[in-house]
Amino acid sequence: MLTYADIEEIYSQEKNRKNIGTLQKIDENFYSDFTRIYNSSEEHKDYLGKLGDGIYTERVQKILIHALRASIGNIKEPPNMAREEKEIYNKILELIKTYKSELLFEKEKNNTDKEQEKKLLEVKVRFLNSCPGIVGDDLRRYGPFKDDDVVLITEPLAKILINNKFAELI
Repeated sequence: MLTYADIEEIYSQEKNRKNIGTLQKIDENFYSDFTRIYNSSEEHKDYLGKLGDGIYTERVQKILIHALRASIGNIKEPPNMAREEKEIYNKILELIKTYKSELLFEKEKNNTDKEQEKKLLEVKVRFLNSCPGIVGDDLRRYGPFKDDDVVLITEPLAKILINNKFAELI
């Protein structure tokens, strides 16, 4: 059964500089036992709250570091985690892996989608009059064009040229 002295000892061990990165062994039911003691205490509630917050913060920091390292290589989950901490660890690890995959390997797909989208927004026009080179809304250089040249350009640029009687839509 968890006592005040146990909570103080766990807090002290988690904060100890010699134990950086290492989760101290705690009972599997630590968090439920802590909650029970915290809720039943009136005069030490603030002190217990600070100890509990300190223990949780120290342990979650260590879990975060372990999850980050595990996402980089084949590192086993850290020992001495409580049941609730294992759930936190697994969710964090999954989140890191998902974002890593999306950020590093989905960019090419997204860029390809954007290029296809741009191509879908291009239209074919025939120039009615000669036109010097122009820069389109996509920042690409177009032209120069001669009478009756047929080209593929972005839809917004085509609208401008058509409205100014430089080109017609084909």
